Amino acid sequence: MADLGAVGTACIALAAVRQIYDRPGRIDITTSFEPERCGTFISCPSGDPILDDTGSPAVRTVRIYNRTTGHYITQTVSAEDGTYSAEVASAGVQYQAVCLDDSAGTVYNDKIHRSTPV
Repeated sequence: MADLGAVGTACIALAAVRQIYDRPGRIDITTSFEPERCGTFISCPSGDPILDDTGSPAVRTVRIYNRTTGHYITQTVSAEDGTYSAEVASAGVQYQAVCLDDSAGTVYNDKIHRSTPV
């Protein structure tokens, strides 16, 4: 498979957000996690869009995973021209973009692209 193109230079990190509520007789602390988006993207390899069985560009679900850990990162849908772009955690980490064959009809293998954003 071809390497995915990469654009951007920053990261998505999970940042803990703490909220403190002062109530009579006690303090409640809640913690939630919100993505910190900084602008690192992976995209469809140039000249290698997602195609259907007739060779035409296809709209498909694309799921992004950290290649080292296998953790799910995000999901997107390819455009009508078969290209996609997704924001990922950081540059220098390898990701896999799994392009699902989620259309009705004949079932084909999913397509996997490997990418290391710079």
